[in-house]
Amino acid sequence: MTGAVAPPEHKVLAEDADILATPVAAVLRQFLREFAAFAGRTGTFAALLVALGAMLEGFSLVLIVPLLAIVIEPDSASGRVGRWAAAAFRVFGIERPIGQLAFLLSLFGVVLVLRAVVISFRDVTLARLQTGFVEAQRLRVAERLAAAKWDQVVRLRHARITHLMSGDIQRIGAMTQFLLQCSVAVAMLGVQAVLVFLLAGGP
Repeated sequence: MTGAVAPPEHKVLAEDADILATPVAAVLRQFLREFAAFAGRTGTFAALLVALGAMLEGFSLVLIVPLLAIVIEPDSASGRVGRWAAAAFRVFGIERPIGQLAFLLSLFGVVLVLRAVVISFRDVTLARLQTGFVEAQRLRVAERLAAAKWDQVVRLRHARITHLMSGDIQRIGAMTQFLLQCSVAVAMLGVQAVLVFLLAGGP
């Protein structure tokens, strides 16, 4: 019959179909926008910690090269890293291999301590971002349900509300964790790629 009003159940099914038909790229863009808006200055601080942790990780790997060179070939200073180490030794007036080894080991220990501190702060900050964003989304859903009119609430299926407050929120948490882990991995990969070019560069 023309002009008939669709039952509430059909309206709910239509809304579900619209959500499922939304392109994944659009959903991902919306998710990233909302996460960036929530993160704010904390997100910027976390990004700095991620970058600093990646650089310290890469620097600790670079220090292994002159350490091995001193143990295997004390008089050799080949490669860019070897020349940089030799220049540092000249600046500090370190000539004997045992002194150079002690200097590099001390520097390596300091870098490892700094790396541990930075990564600890990074992990705590990222965990706070993740839990805070998930709880913000849960609170947002609860506030919208509380602000909705009663006739709108009664049209919703109880199973759908339960699924939204539990399963969907958990998926948001998993997606947030995946996003943060990918950010750390990309930063590490970028630093290591730069190190490969530096170590493999010509004289």
